Amino acid sequence: MYRFLFIALVGLVGATVFATDEDKAIDARVERRVAHLAGQLDLEDAQKAQLTAILTEDERAVAARREALRGDPEAIREWRREHRGEVDRRIDAILTPDQQTRFADLRASRPEDPRLMEMQERLNLSGEQVSAIAPIMERTRERMDELRDGPRGREMFEAMRNLRESEQRAVMAQLDDGQKKEYEKIIEEQREAMRDRRGGRRGGGRPGGGRW
Repeated sequence: MYRFLFIALVGLVGATVFATDEDKAIDARVERRVAHLAGQLDLEDAQKAQLTAILTEDERAVAARREALRGDPEAIREWRREHRGEVDRRIDAILTPDQQTRFADLRASRPEDPRLMEMQERLNLSGEQVSAIAPIMERTRERMDELRDGPRGREMFEAMRNLRESEQRAVMAQLDDGQKKEYEKIIEEQREAMRDRRGGRRGGGRPGGGRW
């Protein structure tokens, strides 16, 4: 019985530490997003408080959905596209007409690449960072397509892995320390999704899934 209680206590402590770390990560992302939008839109203190509440709820919803859809990045991105519209409408409701115009301009400048769009939101990338990272990801995507059109085999998969790692190093070079930590989480999520897909293929599940 004592052994069972000890194990349960260890599990509870571990879960509490994880939750605390996740809460800190969410708070940090919200703080960066609020600071970015506050600077772009000249928000008042009351608007910043409202925005903080909206984005905190958004981050928690995203974290919960990401856990529920773990291993299916395409489903996560599809949900994010739908959810993003609702968040935008809530933000728009706390803005003045002039701020709404500027916010619309910011939304229009979002990158089309779903992976880059996710990175922009989670890492709070600046316009300069998006401009630097977009061609990196575009070159990787083009080279990946070339490899997929060629002969399949160990060499192809090795070349794909090298491409991913090269892209990750190039992207890392564009980020600050806080962004690097969050980007490492994105990389690990991509690796886990790939492991899940491979496991599904070995077990007779659906092949592939979306592109990494």
